[in-house]
Order: sequence, then structure tokens, then C-alpha cells
Amino acid sequence: MTFPPFARRSLYLFVTCCTLAACFGDSNAQQRAMAPPANATTPAGSQNGAPVIRSLPDFVPLVEHYGPAVVNVEVVQKTDYPWRGSVAITVNPEQSKTFSVFVRIPNRTTSKLYKESPAITGVKQLTVNGEPHTPEIRKGYAVITREWKAGDRIELELPMEPQRIAADERIVADAHQVAFKYGPLIYNVETADNQQIHRKVSDAPLRAEWRPDLLGGVMVITGQWADGSPLLAIPNFARMNRVGSPPEYPSEREDNRSINSKVWI
Repeated sequence: MTFPPFARRSLYLFVTCCTLAACFGDSNAQQRAMAPPANATTPAGSQNGAPVIRSLPDFVPLVEHYGPAVVNVEVVQKTDYPWRGSVAITVNPEQSKTFSVFVRIPNRTTSKLYKESPAITGVKQLTVNGEPHTPEIRKGYAVITREWKAGDRIELELPMEPQRIAADERIVADAHQVAFKYGPLIYNVETADNQQIHRKVSDAPLRAEWRPDLLGGVMVITGQWADGSPLLAIPNFARMNRVGSPPEYPSEREDNRSINSKVWI
């Protein structure tokens, strides 16, 4: 496999366990760090008498069939998530059948130790074949039970906007600092985009901006530092791609190491 230049990053990155908790702390434990393909098609097989959709990214993990027969179901997903919140799912059973489709509704609450602002949760809207639909929510999934026929379409809009994260005061390492989040993604500030990253952030509004020219195409977060200078943050998964690798594993005794990327600022 050949990786583009931006895929080569530094071998080591100093992070706290709190950073890792924030990166992977979706209470549904199904966060995705990378965007799924724009078009994902997954056939369903049979498991314990019920058709199960296997490995569809994030949104439709299974289909539950009520009846003695098993029906093969193709599901086609089109989305730019996690860059944008629009998701379209086409359900194509080989024959019309009544069954339930479970659509995951992400819970963005990291844990009781972190507070996101503004608070974002749930789904903005959900339609079936263009008609508004209010599904039952069961353990983090919207359950849509109906007779499905080929071409039936589920569309949902997930709320997406930049958030600030503050840690509980008992987490001393992150005291009086803030981290950024967009959808399921944690963000870093880096010296490649900001001359100085060891400073405070202002309360100016944060904005999400698509940058096709940066790191293969990412949604960045823009804002301002406390001194009024522009701030730019990139997704955590793309961190440390614009600096050289360290010559050897750095020692914990090295107090003068250069930090080029940070989550908590």
C-alpha cells in the first residue's frame, strides 16, 4: 500500500489518558475517526434466523426480521460524515418484507468528567421516503419498523457544529484548558498552522471550514487566540504529519522537548 505524503507522521506523540478518553469516549463506543466511503453498500446475511447487515459504517448495524423467512437485504449509504451531518440510506430487500432497521443516533456525551459547549445530541430530522418520521429510540438506535420494498429511503440530519470541551476540575492536567470537538472528532492545534500554541484561546465563535488543500481534505475549526490572532485546528487523526520523526524515543527526563501539536490548550 502506498501512502500519500501527508500520511507519514511522527512516531511519538505525548498525550494524557484524558486526551485518549476524549478521543474515544463516545458513550455508545462506536466513534469513527475517519470518514466512511461516500457510497457504502453492504449485503445482509442470516444469523440465528434473522438477516444481519454486516460492518456498515456507523449508522445501520443490523436489520431485525419478524417472520419465519429470511430475506436478503442490500443497504446503500451515501454520506460525507463526519464532515457533514446528512446521511441517506437506501434499503433494497430482494422482496417486500416487514422488518426493523436500526439506525444509530450518536450520543456525543463523552463522560461526566467532560462538558461540551454547546451541548449537541440526538438527530435534527429523520424522514422515510421524504415523509417526517418519529422513530422509537432504543439504546441509542432509531428503530424503524415497516414493510420495506426496494428503493425505500431513510434520510437523517445529525447536528454538527464546533464545540468546546472543558474537563472536570479534578483532572489537574487539563485544568483551565479547553479542547475542540466537531461531531465525533477531537481536534489539535499545531505549530504548522499557529506560530505559538502555548497560549490561551479567546471566547470568539468557532467555525467549521472545509479545506480541500490541507492534509488530503479535512474540516478545520477556526477561531481566535486571546491576543486576537487567527487560530486553526485540525482533526486529531491527521496530527503530526508536517514535522519530521524524532531520531529516537524521547526520554521522560527531557524537559526541553518541542511540542508541535496539542489537544488541550
